[in-house]
Amino acid sequence: MTKASKKTENSVKTLTQIQVIKVNHLLILYLNIVNTCRLSLQPRESRELVSIMLHKPPAGEEGDLFIKLSLSLYMSCTSLNSNIEVGNMIRRWLTELLNYSYEGGRKGELILLTGMHLYSGTYEMIGPILSQTTGLKVNVSAGHAATIQTLWSQIQSEDQIVSALTNVPVTPGLSGLVTGYLPVHCISQLINSRAPACPPNLFTWLPQQLRETEEPIPAVLCELISGSVNFLMSNKGRTMSGISETELSSLLSPSNNMPCRVLAFYYLLLYRKGLSDLKQKTEAQRGAAPLPHDTQCHYSETTLLKHSSFTLVITCSTTQQCTLHSLNYSYLSSLSCVIPRNCLRRTKQRLISQNLVKTLICLM
Repeated sequence: MTKASKKTENSVKTLTQIQVIKVNHLLILYLNIVNTCRLSLQPRESRELVSIMLHKPPAGEEGDLFIKLSLSLYMSCTSLNSNIEVGNMIRRWLTELLNYSYEGGRKGELILLTGMHLYSGTYEMIGPILSQTTGLKVNVSAGHAATIQTLWSQIQSEDQIVSALTNVPVTPGLSGLVTGYLPVHCISQLINSRAPACPPNLFTWLPQQLRETEEPIPAVLCELISGSVNFLMSNKGRTMSGISETELSSLLSPSNNMPCRVLAFYYLLLYRKGLSDLKQKTEAQRGAAPLPHDTQCHYSETTLLKHSSFTLVITCSTTQQCTLHSLNYSYLSSLSCVIPRNCLRRTKQRLISQNLVKTLICLM
């Protein structure tokens, strides 16, 4: 290690609130220089910027913004790693950065989400995520992302990402109106990636999140439910248990709000369809893997029949309440244009989107 790098390491300290505000302005300036003006950094600039990024931010919103801006600059600036000295500093900075992914919070979830996109090779998704999070233009080239992925994997393995997601919290009041990237986005990306994986506690975490869901139903939660059922039907998921039948019956009970019940019903229908498709595939392919064991992944007919007439509180054009009978196919087919009650907000968001209603109809 050179004297310069030793000096930089010894100078690392925690930024004050005033300092971190000034540093954030500087990082925003360089993000605009790199992404909007498309200028490259000089070796000295790279070294100084990385030495600044190595500082520990204070707790709070400005500290979280510092981490997000630093990550965005690293992902978008191809000239940041200019020489061996700076490369060593970046490795040390990235090691510290990834430690935040185990602490939870918005910054931790952003780091985990970035790592999952790197592992899955969906590099094109990283730029938009960072842009939406910072409110700045962030361009991430595929070649640069591939280089980062190599270094990232040396510090944090994919198994460690899955392990970190085991501890993510439930988001209170989750709805389609909540902005930003949340734990549900991380888990959805993980389970819907090209090489899907599943946190061990997913099917105990998911019911808790459904109970905390409010209207309008967030699309990402539908994607997560679909991905979790697909995973259960895959070879990887054959040994896992889904939501227990007792838990599912509890989710469908009238004591829960309507979004929770709709999503639990959506899970049940997806599961039944997946099991039916898997059975047909097993019968068609000789020597295929056996179906999941009844005690692990099977919901009896009574579960569906018991909740076949629960009310979805849907209003038609006449504004009269209708009861949705889940086994009444002809009635379901008539609900092609429904407007959910209590959802006529200024934002024009709906409790149940037309796409979700159509999906429920198709699954039945």
